[in-house]
Amino acid sequence: MIGSIGRLMLEHGERQSDNRASALGYIYIGFGHFFGGDMVSAVEPIKKGILVFPGSVALLFREKRLLGLAYFLEGNMEEAEKNWVEVCKYCEEHGCWYGGSCISRTALSSIFIVKEVS
Repeated sequence: MIGSIGRLMLEHGERQSDNRASALGYIYIGFGHFFGGDMVSAVEPIKKGILVFPGSVALLFREKRLLGLAYFLEGNMEEAEKNWVEVCKYCEEHGCWYGGSCISRTALSSIFIVKEVS
């Protein structure tokens, strides 16, 4: 369902030259893969959506958190940590503690546990 909405948004964005719709289309396609349990297929559309998004990437900290989680679940701890640290830094600098930093710090604890166990 989410992936279908994403494809519709992407098609609309391409037809109308609307980068915001295209970006959200890619992101929703990635969300569809993510929620379907396919982390490998989720990563690229989410990354592409973040790159295409017009304006501040900082507005996409929800997507960056989910991208970090997709990396974590596919076993790529380095990329997961990189995304979550980026969200933490942005949120701490701009006062969005609960919305991003708190959740990302909790996610980062998973990385530290995996590193400790390994």
